[in-house]
This record gives sequence, structure tokens and C-alpha cells, in this order.
Amino acid sequence: MMDVGNVILGSIDIVDFFQRVLVPVLMISGIGLFILVIQTRYGRIVDRIRTLNMERRELIKQTLIKRISKFEKIWNDNRLQCLQEQMAILLRRGKLLKDSLRFMFIVIFSSIASSLILFIEQITKAPLSSIVLSLFVFGIIMLFIACINVIKEVSNSYNAVIYDIDTYTPQKYLVKNKLDLLSIVKEKDN
Repeated sequence: MMDVGNVILGSIDIVDFFQRVLVPVLMISGIGLFILVIQTRYGRIVDRIRTLNMERRELIKQTLIKRISKFEKIWNDNRLQCLQEQMAILLRRGKLLKDSLRFMFIVIFSSIASSLILFIEQITKAPLSSIVLSLFVFGIIMLFIACINVIKEVSNSYNAVIYDIDTYTPQKYLVKNKLDLLSIVKEKDN
């Protein structure tokens, strides 16, 4: 009868051992989904910057190489200015997301390190709980900062679209909006 009790207690210790060691690792799957979302947004911004930069170079080339009319030159200059404004917004957004990705990978590292230290603690019976707690808190702080960066990026994401739609378009072709979003964007920039 005692042997069965020791086996059950031993199996409970093993289950507790695995729970303690694997919980930080399980955080990684949730963080991985968040990274996937951030990476997708980051990739779209990088692609958009490349597209705008190609358009920018083509407009500059047209201005320098081809003989274009005065109106085309004015149009190109206005479009170039619009592209510069959009690219500035996109570069700020890209930096926020790049930093968020860095913070998220630090969270993954701290989760793996916490799990490894918990494993070492369980095997050696050394008191390493304060290190695990420190790593966990550090990881949560990094997660918080990454979330703040993503919130900032999302709140700025609409500005480049507004510039693309409304900036330097003849009055009769402007997109009508009730909120006058372009003036809101320009006020923020000033």
C-alpha cells in the first residue's frame, strides 16, 4: 500500500514539475500570435514605403530627364511633397512596430529563460525563485511596452491614408468627408 502512495505522490510531483517548467513556455504561443500580427503590419508598411519610394524616384526622374510641361512639374512637385509626408508617417509607424517586435522577442527569451531556471531549480533544489520572478516581471514589462507601441502605431495608421487621398488634389476631385480628416492630420503635425 505504501508503494502505491509513493508512486502517486511521485507522479503528482512530476505533474507539478512539468506545470512549473512549462507554463512560461506556453506563454510563447500566445506571444507568437501577437508577433504574427505585428510582423504582418510591419511587412505591409515596409512594402508601402518601397512602393512610395519607387513612385518618388520615378517622379524625380521625370522631372530631371524628360521635358514636361509646367503643369506636370507643379503636379509632380506637389505629389513629391505628399509622398515625403506619407513616408515620414510610415517610417515612424515602422519604427514603432520594429521596436514592438524586438520587445516581443525579448519576452520570448525571458519566458524560455524562466522555464530553464525553473527546471534547474527543480533539479538542484537551489532557491532561484527570485531570478524567475525577476525574469517574468521583466518579460511582462516588455510585453506592456510592445503593446503601447502597437497602440501608437494603430492610432497613427490612418494619417498616411488621409494624405494619399486628399493632399494636392484639385478641389473638385477631393474626397468629401464629414470629419475634415486632413485638417486633423495637419494640426497634429504642427
